Amino acid sequence: MQSLKLAFNKITNKCVGKSQTMNRPMIIMHGLFGNSNNNRTMANFILEIETQRNPGSYRDIYLLNMRNHGTSPCDPDMAYGTMSQDIFKFIKDHNLEQPVLVGHSMGGKVAMHCVLENPGMFSSIVCIENSPVVQPINKKFIEYIQVLQNICQDPNIKTLAQAKDVLDIVEKNPLISGFLLTMLQRKNSNISNLSGINSTDQPGLQSKLPLDILKNSLANGSISGWNNQHFGDKQYFEPALFIKGSKSDYIKEYKDWDTIQKRFPKAVLEVVKDAGHFVNAERPRDCASLITRFLIR
Repeated sequence: MQSLKLAFNKITNKCVGKSQTMNRPMIIMHGLFGNSNNNRTMANFILEIETQRNPGSYRDIYLLNMRNHGTSPCDPDMAYGTMSQDIFKFIKDHNLEQPVLVGHSMGGKVAMHCVLENPGMFSSIVCIENSPVVQPINKKFIEYIQVLQNICQDPNIKTLAQAKDVLDIVEKNPLISGFLLTMLQRKNSNISNLSGINSTDQPGLQSKLPLDILKNSLANGSISGWNNQHFGDKQYFEPALFIKGSKSDYIKEYKDWDTIQKRFPKAVLEVVKDAGHFVNAERPRDCASLITRFLIR
């Protein structure tokens, strides 16, 4: 279990008040296929709302690229225990004191794993669109990967516009198809080919992500899984916010909530109306409002 040095972006708000109050640092982790930019809008709203509420306060927010995503290193091991070690290393390397840990989807499971493994390291947790349970393997995600690999392997698809036409057929939601498109780039000999296909085929486009690693992690249950026995009777007694989109079933209120409360006794659940699994992208201001309200309780 080797921890990796994660790439990141850091944003902060300018303190405009006479007195200065530094809030706890915040770490935000994206979901599968994502990168540090996915939650930038939500993070900016968090800072904006906090500045409006208290002009003298400021906060550092760290937007991470998880392993095998963005510009972070690649490694076949996508177990949540291993990804948690990446977070512990990041906190140590940057001397962060009891940060707020925020994660969406895959990042949400990493967040839950982190606070249960090392509860004293974190002041609170926000888990968006995930539960501490084994989820069904998302076959749609595997389909996305296969389509992306097919695009990279097709020498007739030479532009992102052509790739978009293919993705729009597979995924009707323009937000999601546009998100998938960001995983592709024009072929460049100076950039590693991460498509998981034979580079001698010389396709017009290539993937920014190691698609084979992600596909294997989905197929073997690393992403959808949750090792409940690993934690025994461990609980996290600090504040915990769970956010779900009303159109998504990643957090099943009728089924998962008892399990959530057993692990997180102070957990509260907020539901964002008319939003799906990508609620952080669909309703970033709503999510930011819920998070900032939660943090001042």
